[in-house]
Amino acid sequence: MAGGLIGGALATLLTLGMQLLWQGEKFLEPALLFDAFLRLVTYLAVGLVAGWLASDTGRGLVRREHEYQELADHHLRELEGWEQEQKRLLQRLRDLDRQVRDLAVLRDAASRLSAARTPEAVAQVVADTGAKVFPTDFFGVFLVREGDGTLVAAQVCDVADRCPEGTVVEAGQGIVGWVAAHGEFAHSLDVESDTQYQASPWEQEFRSFTAFPVVVQQKVSGVLAVGRSGDPPLDQNQVFLLRGLAEQAGMAWERVLLHQELERLARTDGLTGLLNRRSFDEALVRELHRAARYRLPLSLILLDVDHFKHYNDQNGHPAGDGLLQAVAQLISRQVRAVDVVARYGGEEFALILPETSGSAAVLLAERIRKAVAQQDFPGGSRQPCGRVTVSLGVAAYPDSATTAEGLLHEADQALYRAKAGGRNRVEAAVQPEHR
Repeated sequence: MAGGLIGGALATLLTLGMQLLWQGEKFLEPALLFDAFLRLVTYLAVGLVAGWLASDTGRGLVRREHEYQELADHHLRELEGWEQEQKRLLQRLRDLDRQVRDLAVLRDAASRLSAARTPEAVAQVVADTGAKVFPTDFFGVFLVREGDGTLVAAQVCDVADRCPEGTVVEAGQGIVGWVAAHGEFAHSLDVESDTQYQASPWEQEFRSFTAFPVVVQQKVSGVLAVGRSGDPPLDQNQVFLLRGLAEQAGMAWERVLLHQELERLARTDGLTGLLNRRSFDEALVRELHRAARYRLPLSLILLDVDHFKHYNDQNGHPAGDGLLQAVAQLISRQVRAVDVVARYGGEEFALILPETSGSAAVLLAERIRKAVAQQDFPGGSRQPCGRVTVSLGVAAYPDSATTAEGLLHEADQALYRAKAGGRNRVEAAVQPEHR
């Protein structure tokens, strides 16, 4: 910087000296002297500034100005980046908030599913939950039919009614059928151009389609499906939620089946599959109450396998169990769907016949007796009569008795008379006025 200042001063003095030489004798005039002084100061200032600008400090400021500009540009870019990051974080927060709400809905669904006692109730809860979590054109719950494997639309939320409830989907047909047949999920982003699943006509009306199997006891028992026409396909989080809902539905179905199986075991006889004594007693009280309320007849039949102990001794207990199972099946084929058949105990069976008179019950008892006598049971030839036979006693409400205990007593007395009369016969309870 010092070199620049000295250079500027010398240049100013040189310029002033040349002007003084040119002015000559006029130098000593006051006006000229004052003018020369001003010129000296001006040139000195100009020289100093020029020297300073030429110095390192001047060049440094210019350089710093460029650096400040670059730094400002850098900070501006950082601010723009922070703004974009802020937008991304806000979107992430909105997504997290949506996920929290969806998970809360799934938690509520889990609570409701734990209280469901039938597959239909499970389907209803899943449909309600799906409509909340997946606001879309279509959400459907399909149940697999036992036997033929076809699927039925059990619960549907469809704004255009493209697949109404009750719609039957053949196994392997369309995306829903493919999922049921393969036990795998399907996520078609463009249904029209997707050749993997060969969508059915009603599925082709959607732009995207996603479906998950509902697996119960390692077997596909249903399908959950989401179809969208205008909205974007389900994103990764939504696919994850649909998978979770399908898994919850599967676990709920398993609990329902387990509960039903436990109820069945508690109410049925393990050997014959008929109702057990406890269930029979409950059914008799219930049917008697109904008969009394509506003034309807009701009949009761008690049946006993003749010489069953002899059959066991001659053929063995496994054969005896087989005989009881066969007799139970034969009886079940002879009665109506509304009739109640139970294993009363040992080799005894009981039948409750709603809206059936005593005379009609005697006819049924005779038909059962003949069917058993005509059946060729294994080891039947070793029986005292040369074949397996049964004895039956019949009692009727209100002719024979008006209470459960009274009916059982009258039917048991009739059965005793049938056995005492030679077995392989039907006896009806004696009406009170004839006793």
